Formats: sequence, structure tokens, C-alpha cells
Amino acid sequence: MRIFAALFAGFLFVSMLSMGCTKSTPTSVDTVRVTDTLNRHDTLTHRDTVRTGPAFVRFLAFLNSSQTVTLQRSDGASFIPFASAPSQSTRQYLPIRGDTALNLTGSFFDTTALISGQPILIPAFGAGTLVTVALFEVPGPSLAEVFKSDPIDPPPPGFGYLRIINACADFPTPHDVIEAWLDNLSSQPLLADASTHAAKYLTYRDVSDYVLVPVGAHTLLIKGDAGSTADYSVPLNVSDGGYYTARFIGLRTMGTDKVIVDVE
Repeated sequence: MRIFAALFAGFLFVSMLSMGCTKSTPTSVDTVRVTDTLNRHDTLTHRDTVRTGPAFVRFLAFLNSSQTVTLQRSDGASFIPFASAPSQSTRQYLPIRGDTALNLTGSFFDTTALISGQPILIPAFGAGTLVTVALFEVPGPSLAEVFKSDPIDPPPPGFGYLRIINACADFPTPHDVIEAWLDNLSSQPLLADASTHAAKYLTYRDVSDYVLVPVGAHTLLIKGDAGSTADYSVPLNVSDGGYYTARFIGLRTMGTDKVIVDVE
């Protein structure tokens, strides 16, 4: 009897052990399946983040008397300024929602008076985009906004990026149209049509695309579309992977016209 009980106990132990081993296999499979589910979930979450993530915006001001535009929410949600638009171009971007439009109001000083411009609608640019919002003082006085997409990818090795903004309202006359060249006027225009290679003109309140410029010391030349010589020339030292903005600002009639190159 004792032998039978011992044999029965041993059989029961082996059976339980076998059941445990058999159950461990689906447990392992379940664990792998859960892990796969988590991986798929992480992928979807990442895509959702990319699709609904922030856009990145920077503001730049072109004013007659003041240097900075203060931007606030038009809905009056906060007395704290939302952002500011300086006169110098930098690579400092502000993250905003990429899927929702934004209403802002810009204020600035014109001589001694504080001016509040018309509301500025910042559209939903989309997640991951880089956008420059250039604000120009216009008669009124008020503000006119120009949106320009910035490149996400850096320039290739051996090159930098350069763009030009025409913020001079009275040169040349009667049509405020300028051309840009690099080093000499006998070369291909800096801003040129990709197919015809003819010069692309910048009118007042135009913001050019970034163009590739070889690394090294150069001279940036700006002239009216009918001129045969350069009206403005400024040194341009391009570093590998650098970003530059040339601002044509001021008023010719006031003697304040000039070209300034910002190293961003």
C-alpha cells in the first residue's frame, strides 16, 4: 500500500511538472505576441506624433523707425507677449501647433506712436515644418506678413545657404525690382531660373529661397534690374553648413538704404 501510495505521489508530481512545462510554451508565445503588439503600438504612436507634432516658426520684422514687433494672441488669452519679431535673422524657432491656425496681433512704435497692426493669421503649417514669417511695415501704418518655408535638410558639405529679402520700398524706381549676383556680374545670377538660368527678380517684400553658395570669401552684389553695375556690394564669408540672410533695407530717398548680411 505504501509502495502504491509512493508510486501514485511520484506519478502525480511528474504529471504536474509536465503540465507546467506544457503551459510554459503558450505563455512564452503570449509574451512574444504582447511584445509585438507593443512594438506596433509604439510605431503608430510615433507616426501620430510626427503627423500631429509642432511646426517651428520664426518671426522677422522690417520697420521704418522701430526694431521689434511684439506679438500677442488676438483672443486676449494672455497679457504676456506670445513672441517677438526682431530685425535680425537668427535660427531661433518657436514651436507652435502644426494642425491649428493661430491669430496674432503685432504692435510696434512708428516714430513716437504705438501701432497695433491688423490681426495676423498664422495657418496650420503642418508638423515638422520650418517657416519664416516676415513682417513689413506698410502705409497705415500697419503690418503685412509674408510666409516662407525654410529647408529642413542642411546644405551639402562644401556649401552654405544664402537667401535675400527685399525690404527697400523705393529702389529702383519706378519698379522696385532687384537682382543678386555673387562675385561678378558676368557670372550666372545668384537667383536664377532653374531651366533658363535667367535672373529671378525680387520685388519689394519678396523673400527668396535659400540658395547654395560655395564655402569661402565672396562678394554679394545687388543691383536694379536695368543697371549695368552693382549698386550695393557686401562681403560674404561662407562657412561649411552655414546659413545667411541678406537684408536689403531702408529707404533710398532717406539715405538709409543698405544691405546687411546676418549670420544665422
